Amino acid sequence: MSNRLLKIIYAKGTLKLLSPLLLGSGEDENSDIDLLRDWEGKPFIPGTSLAGAVRDYLERVLAKQKLIETIFGQKPKEKDDSTQSLIHFYDAELIDDEPKIQIRDGLEIDNLTKTVKDKTKYDYEVLERDNKFSFRIEMILRENNFSSQIED
Repeated sequence: MSNRLLKIIYAKGTLKLLSPLLLGSGEDENSDIDLLRDWEGKPFIPGTSLAGAVRDYLERVLAKQKLIETIFGQKPKEKDDSTQSLIHFYDAELIDDEPKIQIRDGLEIDNLTKTVKDKTKYDYEVLERDNKFSFRIEMILRENNFSSQIED
């Protein structure tokens, strides 16, 4: 079977946060856990995070694991057993010039006693609800991927 390009599908849109979002960067300039930011200092959502969330959702609601593995790539069971994803999620970029960010407090809980550990208060940044992001997705379909499942 050939590897001929059949179709490229583009999708773009706007994502609006319906609840607060924490995407930690590992930095601690503004709080103990700062938000992930781009080179301009604006928060963004990594494409890999979007892809993982969409894949997880589809795995829970669809009983079509083979189709999901074809689209998102197969997780390797053995050394050379993986396949490349057909779909690419770009980083979601913040639309608003002034993002709605809040610093919240957290406490570390002891798993054994289910009580707060001494001196474990920390703070973290969250993106508040109603922040908006632009997103793009690209899917490249080739003849050898799943030609029997593609409909025009």
